[in-house]
Amino acid sequence: MGKKRKVTLLDFAFIEREPRPIPRIPYYWMTDDELNSIHKFPYITENRCPFEFSVRVGEDVHKFEGVIPNGFPWNCADIPFLLQPISYDKHSPFVIQGSLIHDYLLSRKRILYTDWEMESKGITPLEFKRITSEIFGYVLRYNGVPYRKAWLMAKAVDLFQYFIPRWYSLTVKEFDLG
Repeated sequence: MGKKRKVTLLDFAFIEREPRPIPRIPYYWMTDDELNSIHKFPYITENRCPFEFSVRVGEDVHKFEGVIPNGFPWNCADIPFLLQPISYDKHSPFVIQGSLIHDYLLSRKRILYTDWEMESKGITPLEFKRITSEIFGYVLRYNGVPYRKAWLMAKAVDLFQYFIPRWYSLTVKEFDLG
């Protein structure tokens, strides 16, 4: 068996502009499905958000680019109950951008993993999941969150995904594309 190569996030950036969230407002004439959708995903993006990030795999550096579409819905951050006293509110400006990119990457995980040819670059599905958590922490630090708090929140997000069924689905089985 070959030596395992370390996978490390090097950087992340929104390219043209930073995302602007718009709160979705429920109205009395909406159907139950529409109201449930707003409850589940209280924000949408007001603008297109191109982004890029670089990952080191062993000695190789790979750059990935993508675009979060206008109108992408997301739920901010699901902050575990035990971490709420030391974290920020899920609607805090510190958290919104990080949760947006994290939710976008994981909502499109199968497509992006395939389109970006991550497997051929030596990145496993679980490493991709970990990278999304690191990007969350990177964006928190960019937005002024102290390093230790951002690190703790990113680690909590990564760990949280193992215990919550909707995110735990990021497994090798899910990526069985054959």
